[in-house]
Amino acid sequence: MWLFGSREPAKGIITTVSGEEMAQLVREEGYAPELGFDSHGDPLIRFRIEGYNCLLFFYGVEDGRAMSLQFRAAFREQVDIEKINEWNRRKRFLKVYLDEDGDINMDMDVDLEGGVTRQYLVERLRTWRAAFLACVRFMSEL
Repeated sequence: MWLFGSREPAKGIITTVSGEEMAQLVREEGYAPELGFDSHGDPLIRFRIEGYNCLLFFYGVEDGRAMSLQFRAAFREQVDIEKINEWNRRKRFLKVYLDEDGDINMDMDVDLEGGVTRQYLVERLRTWRAAFLACVRFMSEL
């Protein structure tokens, strides 16, 4: 026996998630997910929020099941680095940065370590939507 009880997750607790399971959750929230695979063979979901392309990456994948996720969107528009820094200083959850090509990237990580509920994953998708759209508006302000 472990010091803090069983290592088995309680019923209804999710410690890993498949591409199919996340695609279903995204679909149930009103989006049209396209499930594919990244260059490593891990699941990858593409979907759109108000016309913007979004990606959902899967990390720590074993037997088709991920231990963490990352929402991402990228834009080729030019934004002053001070604007990006201002967002990162003032906001939580969604981080913004310039990639090696100077493109704007917006990321939000979701960790399943210790276990989460299905509702938690739904709320992370909703948080992504709200933070993402707020960031798009913020970046477009002069």
